[in-house]
Amino acid sequence: MGLEDKSQILVDIGGTNTRISAEDGTLRAYKNNDFSSFESVLDAYFSESGKQRGSILISAAGPEEYGADRKAGMAERILLTNRGWNIDREQLYGAGFSEVRLFNDLYSAAYGVYAISRQTLDCFRPLCGAGFQGAVPFAVVGVGTGIGCSVFISDGQVLSTEAGHMPAAIDPQLAERFLASGVLPCHPKYERIISGLGLETLIKVYGSPAHLTTPADIPGAARAGDDTALEIIAIFNQLLGRFLTAIVVAYRAVGGVCIVSDFLRDWGDLLDRERIGSEYLQDVPKILKNAPVVLLDHDQVPLRGLQRLAGL
Repeated sequence: MGLEDKSQILVDIGGTNTRISAEDGTLRAYKNNDFSSFESVLDAYFSESGKQRGSILISAAGPEEYGADRKAGMAERILLTNRGWNIDREQLYGAGFSEVRLFNDLYSAAYGVYAISRQTLDCFRPLCGAGFQGAVPFAVVGVGTGIGCSVFISDGQVLSTEAGHMPAAIDPQLAERFLASGVLPCHPKYERIISGLGLETLIKVYGSPAHLTTPADIPGAARAGDDTALEIIAIFNQLLGRFLTAIVVAYRAVGGVCIVSDFLRDWGDLLDRERIGSEYLQDVPKILKNAPVVLLDHDQVPLRGLQRLAGL
């Protein structure tokens, strides 16, 4: 289904950044912390670009609300999980847009993974099992400020989930540490550990050492041999392997799991294939044993999905 409006823009709203792509291919990125609302991001974009408001397709990181006429995953509104912004179709129509289409970010990312896999497999970095082939169903796990998951069943059928809110499978010794810290319950949801916000929480569990003030400090400290950073990364890898197993089993994702994550792409060998693999697909049905895990080395996955949804 194509959109013919020449002022069409595609917008990817994450927990940290908002990226806006125009029909001429230009891309602008904005730090969400610099703005009080999504509307103020749009005001900045149109002021800088000189473009006029026309049609808009949006991918947003949060749970959707649907109207009575639910079409192909298109939402009426999305409240950003880790930002508090309310993205509302009717309000955007009122702000002067001629057409508004709104999707959950992992719904868009599933189409992005599918579109990319049909063009090349070179950017799919293997972590566990065989290489990614785009067999369906496959799951897409987005690891950013928070964590989300969608399942690509077929072109035209994508399941959005709240899998990040599943309680994590924690070993007793680690559960005791969490409880003793007063920061986490003994079985927190996965999003509170294997995400950007989760890394912030793990830093607090270890007493907020001065050399680890943000998640961005962890990789460098780990490479320098810091014990706390190395232990945090070990916990992250272990629970990521268990989360991926839960996803494959729950959704019978025989095509495997594709991880989409800007910050994990920069971790390199800190994303420990051996440790993840030791936790992945233990004691599962035979049909799932060969489901691969890959990390997608591509920085515009939701936008590529929006392009496909727009028929571009």
